[in-house]
Amino acid sequence: MQPLFFSLLLATVVASLSTFSIPQTVFDDLVLYTKYSSAAYMLYCPRPLGNHLIRTFGFFNTHAFIARDDARQELVVVYRGTDSMKDAFTDAEILLLPIEKDLAGVKAHRGFRNAHNSISEDVLATVAAQLQKFPRYSLVVTGHSLGGAVASLAAPFLKRGLNDTLGLKPKIRLFTFGQPRVGNPEFVHYVEEHIGVENIFRAVHRSGMAHFHYSGLQTTFTDYIPKIPRLFVGYQHFATEYWQFETWPPTPDDVTRCVSGEDPSCSASTGSGLPFPDLVSHGLYFGQVMVPPNPGLCIGI
Repeated sequence: MQPLFFSLLLATVVASLSTFSIPQTVFDDLVLYTKYSSAAYMLYCPRPLGNHLIRTFGFFNTHAFIARDDARQELVVVYRGTDSMKDAFTDAEILLLPIEKDLAGVKAHRGFRNAHNSISEDVLATVAAQLQKFPRYSLVVTGHSLGGAVASLAAPFLKRGLNDTLGLKPKIRLFTFGQPRVGNPEFVHYVEEHIGVENIFRAVHRSGMAHFHYSGLQTTFTDYIPKIPRLFVGYQHFATEYWQFETWPPTPDDVTRCVSGEDPSCSASTGSGLPFPDLVSHGLYFGQVMVPPNPGLCIGI
């Protein structure tokens, strides 16, 4: 009886820490980086949101770009989500493997790890060169779906590479939208320790169709992709979750901030997503249709 009592107590405490509205500034940032993440689905994005395109990576494998926003004094590293059969095979490689030789206990999805590693050194070198020219600039790493998974590997990798190897210490923030689980609990600790939970913004979308009943089962429609890979195979989400409810237009009052990766008061409260997995919510975040992207995002319109 005691374990049940303490589980219920913990759930109550965590729920009490959730915030059922977010500041306008945080909401505006979520909207902004949603647009960047959608723009990554364009094969070539010459002026991301009207800003400078520094470099594009991997047209036919792991696709990403780096933009520089001089008005906000920041660099934005953006990874594309699933957009090809090759990406789908990447998504399916769910074996947990160490992310680096010196971090044997820190394990991540093999497909996501390999996708990140394929361009990681080039991304690091490009970011470092920009920060040497613009040392006061901050860094944002972002992506949707598969892109969010790769971004969650890239952010701590960049932090370590910039800080430890080059002595560069920009503020780094991580924004992901509809990302799947990426690694084990040790990976969660690794990301939270290097980036800081206050600098992590992991958004999950819930559609306007609140409930569906079938054969005695009740399903709440929430983006299905963040529910996989499953907890029972060793995966776990990192904090901090921003659970967006479907309203039009989106507002800060319709976003719940949750303090832990598997917060029972946020998207985890909607169960497994089965028997009717919701993929519609996956394609719309903060009023932005993710795929197909709006070409205007890449020419500053």
